[in-house]
Amino acid sequence: MESVPNPDSETAAPSPAPRQYTPRFTRKERFEYHARKAPECPLPIPPPVDAVDPRFDRHYRIPILYHEPGQYLIINKPYNVRIDGPLHNCPTIESILMGAFPQYSKIFLAHQLDYVTSGIHIWALSSKATGATGKLFMRRLVKKTYVALIRGHLTTDPFVINKPIATVKGNDKMMCIGTDDNPGRPSETLVTPLQVGYFLHREVTLVQLEPLSGRRHQLRVHLASIGHPIVGDYAYERPDHTNESFRTMLHAWKITIPLVTGTIELETHEPFSQLISGFPSAPGSQVLPELKGPWDLTPREVAWKRHRPGLLTTAWTAAGLTLVAGLTLTCTYLIRRSFRT
Repeated sequence: MESVPNPDSETAAPSPAPRQYTPRFTRKERFEYHARKAPECPLPIPPPVDAVDPRFDRHYRIPILYHEPGQYLIINKPYNVRIDGPLHNCPTIESILMGAFPQYSKIFLAHQLDYVTSGIHIWALSSKATGATGKLFMRRLVKKTYVALIRGHLTTDPFVINKPIATVKGNDKMMCIGTDDNPGRPSETLVTPLQVGYFLHREVTLVQLEPLSGRRHQLRVHLASIGHPIVGDYAYERPDHTNESFRTMLHAWKITIPLVTGTIELETHEPFSQLISGFPSAPGSQVLPELKGPWDLTPREVAWKRHRPGLLTTAWTAAGLTLVAGLTLTCTYLIRRSFRT
């Protein structure tokens, strides 16, 4: 007769692991259930991608924040770099990434970021991933957090700017606050002041911005509408533009993407607090060199490098001026001699 093992004895066979229960959820509940699980990056983060803008002889670096093969590529975009478009005068983020990741025949833009804005920028690596993130953005489930340096001291509690944004009539590249004749679309921005101080000789405030809607130039237009435009914003910092600023002080700081497979949460370095001082400096002062990135240039340096003549150009210019001066003197001498005779 076979003996039945005693479950209390040490030699008893271990009981099989209970079958893992997968709850049956509705579509919305399943989304929320999976969103609680944060995925890990399946591969090591690729090294930064180096690039050059030949227009200004500007060397810059694009850090890779997240890479899930075949799904997503998330970068920390430098400021003043074009996202996509023609390549007749400079590379774009799209062309640079395509060159750095040749295994992808095409990459897809998951969301927009202005030319002047730096920070987190998402690229999808398949049409399916593009559709998934597109639905999340449409449903306003992606949480985006920006940081900006704005003009003036703002010491209030967090507040919401609720003003419609419209396209300027006759100029589709500029946006404005909606009016009765040009109503625009509803837009909301949550503003949280973080720090006050001075950028050179100007009063500034470091603010955290959370767009509750996704309109073009929303943050820039909303802040300008309350009298606190973003420092260095050549389009909306009116009427007194901060010429000393080497960039538009707007950065995509954090993002939370609740994918079905898990939530991606990313945060970059906040770049503006190091520019704030407790006391104003004398007008005309420049940003200290140590405050600039080792791969970047201020507009003043860019203009100097762009328009600086080469040695050959300088030599030809000097020779030309010498020749003109010699011809002028010769002509003058001959004219005076003719009058004397």
